Amino acid sequence: MKILLWGDFYKDASGFAKEFRDIIPHFKKAGHEVRQVALKYDGLSTKNEIFCYPTMMAGAGGHFAPEVLRRAIIDFEPDIVFGIGDYFALPFLVPVISRPFKKLFKFIFWGVADGEPLDSPSTSALMWCHHHIFHSKFGKKSVETSLKTYMKYLKPLDDDVVYPAVDQNVFKPLENKKDLKAKFFMDDKFVVLFLARNQYRKNTPVLMEAIKKIKKVIPNIMLLVHSISTVTPDGRPEGYDLDSLSKYLDIDANIAAVTTKGNQILTTETINQVYNISDVVCVPTMGEGFGLFLTEAMAAGVPNISTDCSAVTELLADDRGYLVKPAAHIFNGGITRHSVVNADDLANAIFTLHNDSKLREKYITNGSEFVKELTPEKVASKLLKIFDKVIKEDKKPIALEK
Repeated sequence: MKILLWGDFYKDASGFAKEFRDIIPHFKKAGHEVRQVALKYDGLSTKNEIFCYPTMMAGAGGHFAPEVLRRAIIDFEPDIVFGIGDYFALPFLVPVISRPFKKLFKFIFWGVADGEPLDSPSTSALMWCHHHIFHSKFGKKSVETSLKTYMKYLKPLDDDVVYPAVDQNVFKPLENKKDLKAKFFMDDKFVVLFLARNQYRKNTPVLMEAIKKIKKVIPNIMLLVHSISTVTPDGRPEGYDLDSLSKYLDIDANIAAVTTKGNQILTTETINQVYNISDVVCVPTMGEGFGLFLTEAMAAGVPNISTDCSAVTELLADDRGYLVKPAAHIFNGGITRHSVVNADDLANAIFTLHNDSKLREKYITNGSEFVKELTPEKVASKLLKIFDKVIKEDKKPIALEK
């Protein structure tokens, strides 16, 4: 079949881009023709494995490039248009996916919801998808709640939940952990890793406050940070001034940063090394549609600490990680719900894992078993079976149901 991808350029640094990178080779290996409408792509790369339509140009129609998507559909005549992204992108695509084209296609969206319910425009737009694939059970529940709230659509969705892949040829335990720790000058440290984008919902300040509290009882604790900045679709920078926060909290001696030139993400091999020098991964997120850092850490053999909310709950359930109960919830206009942990509770979680090697090993063992089903090959196979099913059943969008 001919598959047109829509979303972050697959060579970009985002999580969505990584999800494309993992599955594209297996789509091609299965004999399918693959192209991408690549957000934030300027057309200059000359070593792309697939043909990419650039979107950083006049006439793209904005960040989400609906006009480029329209042109790509006309040019490529795909069987499947497959998008990965946040649901707030869908309203920008509806004018394209809801119109007739010379060749019929099915629009399938692998959506992410880190809060619930969705807003009204996103809910209305998602009714034009021929099929949904959800990053988590939490995301599916969010969509169903939104459809009931705004559209009075009460039928349960028969759409699929597919967790994103984690490449265990890249993310894996390394034998030379002691040498790696020495290389990074961490051989005598208990290393707590924060590896996530510098977004407000990652809640970095509460982690830094927890480090301030716990350094009194664990003097050799070290917070290792790799966090590139985030720019919103409308071009606004988002995130915390981490340097100022560390100075304010007086934890400069207990914090180290892994950085690159030009605010670029590290190579996957280096990221795996960073996981391997860490004793725990701790991201006190306020909400996740999935959380690739969780499954990457599992594959690398590192225990997780995170917030008992959103998709994090189902990923770390059954003793796959330490879930910290939220102390409060945030409502944005009564719509988006996020969860906040207390610094004392987070410090207690870190202290517990520092003192309990058996508990760390339990989380590592269970997490390793869990991600065995998330290889890129297995995830790509699941997606292709869904594509084939949607085409054969000629499934229609909810918006066109009688």
